[in-house]
Amino acid sequence: MQNQTMNANVATKRCPYCGSEIPETAQKCSHCGEWLNKTSKSKSFKTTILLSYFLGLLGVHRFYTGYIGIGFLQLFTLGGLGLWSLIDLVSISLNKYKDKSGQELQGYNKNLGIALLILGIVFFLYNGNPYKFMTNFSDGYNATETTQQSNSNSTNKSHPAPANKPNLEVTEHHPCTGDFGSRMVCGTVVNNTNRTIGYAQVEINLYDSEGSLVDSTLDNINNLEPNGTWKFKAPILEDNVTNYKIKDVNGF
Repeated sequence: MQNQTMNANVATKRCPYCGSEIPETAQKCSHCGEWLNKTSKSKSFKTTILLSYFLGLLGVHRFYTGYIGIGFLQLFTLGGLGLWSLIDLVSISLNKYKDKSGQELQGYNKNLGIALLILGIVFFLYNGNPYKFMTNFSDGYNATETTQQSNSNSTNKSHPAPANKPNLEVTEHHPCTGDFGSRMVCGTVVNNTNRTIGYAQVEINLYDSEGSLVDSTLDNINNLEPNGTWKFKAPILEDNVTNYKIKDVNGF
């Protein structure tokens, strides 16, 4: 009886997304899982994919979705020499890309035709072999076990990483100082496979003293040799960053 009385006295409100009754102080709906304190409307899928397709080398789609630091990095590196912007384009087309606030892009289902058209163009440009492109991208994006296609005139085969290790592994990381006293996140990535990783990148989330996500950064490299080691250095551009977290390491 006491618990029922307490529950009856709890102030409630309606979830604006599913209409369920939830506590007044709730920040996330326990029924539909939507966050209630979203500060901005999610970005348009159509706008994001078109910016990525036409201006991806300049990082314009990153600026549009709130990743200002990464946008400047793509601008200065021409989209990681095209590879980084290509990964973004495919992840947007497959609805794996989210804006900086963590929200999915609006209108994916309505603009699925545009996504399929752009994917078709990308597949055609990738030596006319869409299966090979999808295999390389999917394996690289999820950092899972991959195998290379063997040359029909060769008996040599590449060997994937051991089952208990990812292809790309961050073995250590720490804050460091770069040239002219700039702050950075430094660390080591190991290629656990017996093949060359053509492109690899490490993504890092940056937080302030209150634990809020304020920015993100990354570093990338080309042609990481079999069983090789990469010493990465990712710049910190925001002054109020006090903590960081390694979000992902991937490559293909």
